[in-house]
Amino acid sequence: MSIKKRAGQTLVEILVALSVLEVVVLTSIEAFGTVFAAELQIQERAHKASYAEWWFNRLELPVSRADIDAAPRTDEYGKMRFEWDAVPGNYDTFYVTLRVSNGSGTDTPFTISRVY
Repeated sequence: MSIKKRAGQTLVEILVALSVLEVVVLTSIEAFGTVFAAELQIQERAHKASYAEWWFNRLELPVSRADIDAAPRTDEYGKMRFEWDAVPGNYDTFYVTLRVSNGSGTDTPFTISRVY
């Protein structure tokens, strides 16, 4: 009866396995980071959209140019900033384009338009 030696793993095989594991782990971490960043962007956009609704709800019908000019430039807590353009349209209407921003230099404003 002969005893068979079991072949061991070489250093090269172990290094290849560790390299593959490293690629898998780094790719997973990057994917989680991307999903987390997307979730934050979605939450920020939804937050700005709710503040846009808050701003539009401050206007009372029928809307006049004075009402639009007197609308708040910030929310009640000073977190969000509002900028708008109001262009007169036909039949005493106004086309209001509102931009909601958190005021930081890197922020992308949320923009929405309505006709009053």
